[in-house]
Amino acid sequence: MPLPVRTLCLCLMVFLLFNTLAYAAQEGDAEADPVCSSEGTKEQGCSIKGNSDYYGFGVRVGIYTQWMTSWVANNFLCEEIIGSLETNSIFLLALFSTVFFYSLQEDKIRVVDVLVIHQLCIGFLFSIMSLWGYRTMYYKTEGPGGRRHFGGFGTHFRLILMSMITLYGVWFWAKGIDVLSPCDRRKDCGGLKTFFLGPMRVESWVTRGINLAIAIVSALYYAVMAIVAGIAGIVYVARKWSRKADNWELIEHPDADVSLNKRELTVWYICLSCFNLFWIVFAMLSIEFTLNLNHMGNVLVSSATAGAGQLIPLAIGVISLVRVLYVLAQKHVSWLRKKDDDDDCCNPSSGEGADTAIGGLGLNPYPSAFKMGSAGDQDQIAVFGTLNRPQTLPAVSARGGRQERRSLAHRVLLAWLPWLNMFEWSKESLSPKAIRETMIFANNNTKEKDTEAGFEVMGVKRIHSGMQDVRQRMGHNRDESTTTDDSSTAALLRSPPQLLSGQKGLMAPTGADGVEMADRRQSMMDSSIYDGDGYDGYPRQR
Repeated sequence: MPLPVRTLCLCLMVFLLFNTLAYAAQEGDAEADPVCSSEGTKEQGCSIKGNSDYYGFGVRVGIYTQWMTSWVANNFLCEEIIGSLETNSIFLLALFSTVFFYSLQEDKIRVVDVLVIHQLCIGFLFSIMSLWGYRTMYYKTEGPGGRRHFGGFGTHFRLILMSMITLYGVWFWAKGIDVLSPCDRRKDCGGLKTFFLGPMRVESWVTRGINLAIAIVSALYYAVMAIVAGIAGIVYVARKWSRKADNWELIEHPDADVSLNKRELTVWYICLSCFNLFWIVFAMLSIEFTLNLNHMGNVLVSSATAGAGQLIPLAIGVISLVRVLYVLAQKHVSWLRKKDDDDDCCNPSSGEGADTAIGGLGLNPYPSAFKMGSAGDQDQIAVFGTLNRPQTLPAVSARGGRQERRSLAHRVLLAWLPWLNMFEWSKESLSPKAIRETMIFANNNTKEKDTEAGFEVMGVKRIHSGMQDVRQRMGHNRDESTTTDDSSTAALLRSPPQLLSGQKGLMAPTGADGVEMADRRQSMMDSSIYDGDGYDGYPRQR
């Protein structure tokens, strides 16, 4: 069975990139001193020679263009999102493999090399690398149903890779700076420098503290996800072994009550998209300023693109960007658009085109008979993405009706750790029962059960002070009530309010035949009241 074209291209890219790393390693072993280089004098700014095979001009331009390619795909071309994530994973794996492999060997890599490569890795992590696709346009177009495009091998591979990079960052800023090769530290010119909102010394406690804090927070963020994913994997295998319901489908098709809605996901996507673009520009400036501050002139000029180690990443990045821009132009420029490209694979309601793009992989959660007849039907996309789940999912609980939507914090937690959806206890409220039953929460939202109908009615236990005054004026005194039972039966059989001696009730008899309403105004006798007159006689309540 022949492999798909995209798989062959990815395999070729992996081979070329790792061939470049092998070429750089052989070139380094051939030299007498592969790491240290001649440092310039103090008058020359203590210039040092950068490693063009790791972060030369061609390598950096290729990575920068790949960042922009992925950002354009994430925001405008849904059919290019998965491919861009795979390409970025290959770039990131190549960079991290280089720095990790040489860090294990004594005096094989310099601090400045690790610094620049680590900045390139962080540029990937905080810009266009996405685990569940929250940085992509899927959630803007499909709502919660957009998660079906993710959650497979690629998501877990990226999670492991990101966890390893952030953990390495913790080691580098905590200990690595002290134990790596001591050469090319620019001690005569104040030491190595980096850029983070301004020039900063690499070995200063302020720089190391800021970067260490960022690395620890990032490591905890990805490490918790990796631990939860590992536990979910073990539970999945155990349930499969015992032939129980594994509920793995709930990770990609969560219940609507515990997932973010389309509006929330759209706001999330817009904020992340703006931050990603900002971080791409910030990462580019940080890397270029770092190279200039350390006077690494041999990797700053365009003449440093000679060699396979420079041309291969440059060609991959530039060609990918040109291709994505051309595909984007085809969608928006009429004379470039093809006649048979009217269907949009991003819209699961676009008829046969959607079934071809998604259904061929067995990932289409929408019924085949579901066709969009009007523009108003587009609001149903998110509903079908979560409610129309596969038949392998567990049946709905016998409690009957639809549960209330959980709190925003609850739903954000399950969006961050979607593996928890396979456990039934994750559907319950996160707040303890004692807190939920306090007066603060009971006054705002109290459940009163109807014992005969069998369903829950939302009530409000809040009586306005004005209503209490009215009840007291009408003779209803809660303190003097003869019954204290709050059940529905007791409420129906409760005795009427007791009146004091000489006190008139709501309706008081005036004679043998007539009944007069208490405090009733004889408005029917005076027609001028409808002209705005006669209101001064009413007693004002304060």
